[in-house]
Amino acid sequence: MKSDNPSHTIRIATVDDAALLAELGARTFREAFAPFLPPSDLESYVTAMYNPALQTEELANPLRKFLIVEHDGAAAGYALLLAHELNPAAPCENPVELERLYLLQSSVGRGLGSLLMRACIEESRRGGHTSMWLQVWEGNTRAMTFYRKMGFGSVGEKEKMVGTQTSRDIIMARKL
Repeated sequence: MKSDNPSHTIRIATVDDAALLAELGARTFREAFAPFLPPSDLESYVTAMYNPALQTEELANPLRKFLIVEHDGAAAGYALLLAHELNPAAPCENPVELERLYLLQSSVGRGLGSLLMRACIEESRRGGHTSMWLQVWEGNTRAMTFYRKMGFGSVGEKEKMVGTQTSRDIIMARKL
């Protein structure tokens, strides 16, 4: 996918990227949430959610599509789109879920998040979707500000378990 900056590229992940996605997912999740979770809960979640076997399984699912953003040839983050039925908490027509949009902390502030989000929107439109929704932890104000800037608005909330911790996620949506 094209970028205005030749040092930034986005590509669709393949099954060969499973280990890379597992490493990126684990690293970005730790960077973002280590200050807020007990270490045992953090590691339990990371072990369960970010491992090559699970990412291989996710990559094989035709309803899931990973987009990897690279900066100067190195992976800087990724997004995961999930096409599935309507979430009752996110009343959207023909939706796609932005299940993950993760950037390494060293890549934040370079415009890569906006580039990746625009690519997700384009890819979703190509897939025939007319709306997008996501969940974001209520304490992640930086992410919520970014999503609002990208046209998302709050449409609901949902509780989520991470290890032994219960958190509240804000559900946001936008038309495509």
